[in-house]
Amino acid sequence: MLVVPSILPACNPAPPSDRQTDTSQPATPTSRLEWQLVTVENDMGNPETDITLLVNDRAIFIERALNASEIAPGDYADYAIPTHALLAAGGWWAGSGDYYYIDQTENELRVHHAVVDEMQPEGTGYEYRIIKTITLD
Repeated sequence: MLVVPSILPACNPAPPSDRQTDTSQPATPTSRLEWQLVTVENDMGNPETDITLLVNDRAIFIERALNASEIAPGDYADYAIPTHALLAAGGWWAGSGDYYYIDQTENELRVHHAVVDEMQPEGTGYEYRIIKTITLD
């Protein structure tokens, strides 16, 4: 589970003229952000995963993919996932893979998706595109 903390003022804050604004923090805090990945075997014996994003008190279905699991931040580079991603998931099954990551703008979360196939031309890789945006309340 990823928790985005609030920024609390220090006990002895600097005078107003010396304070700097941290623009890297999102304007709308997200107290709960995590994947819910439920994998079951389909009629053909393949693992299908329902990928749901849990955002605060909401569960948002993203997509069904084959064999997805969470990707650790230390492995992001292996899947061309940017270091600023908040979460990532994906998996490979029978010659193809679906990969997802979440990032955040000022007031929304964006779900990025890439499909990688063993038959795609060499030199092409993870071409992520935004498949869903979630407005933060």
